[in-house]
Order: sequence, then structure tokens, then C-alpha cells
Amino acid sequence: RIRTAYRKYLKLLNKQRVTVSGSETSDIIAAKTNSLLHNEDASKLRELWLPVRYGNGDDTKAKEAEQLYRSIKKQFKEL
Repeated sequence: RIRTAYRKYLKLLNKQRVTVSGSETSDIIAAKTNSLLHNEDASKLRELWLPVRYGNGDDTKAKEAEQLYRSIKKQFKEL
């Protein structure tokens, strides 16, 4: 479920016309989002996603990931 929240986050960036190139790393993508929204929610979501992405973590923090995604989505609406 954390992976799902992260994928939704990337799709949201596309909808918000935030350019995300396939060559950009996740930390650069998060930094762009953090800069736009003036907070660290994207970096927090990334930190939850990384261990799951590379197989060293589990989905125990899925609710937190979903909450961060919803927060990012809401903030984009407020821009």
C-alpha cells in the first residue's frame, strides 16, 4: 500500500504539471515538491517508500503514507 500511495503521488505531480523526468531520482522529485508546498511531506513519503521499494521494509506504515499523499494532494489544490 505504500507503493500505491507513492505511485498516486507521482501521478498527482503529472496532473499538477510538475515535470518529472525518468532520469530524476526520488530525492530530487521530493525536493521539487517540498519547495512548491513549503513543507517536507514529499520527503517523508519518500522515506516510507524507499525501504518497501527495495524490499527491506513492510507496509506497517501504510496509513501514514496515505495520510501524507492526501496532505500533498490537498496542498496542491490550495495553490
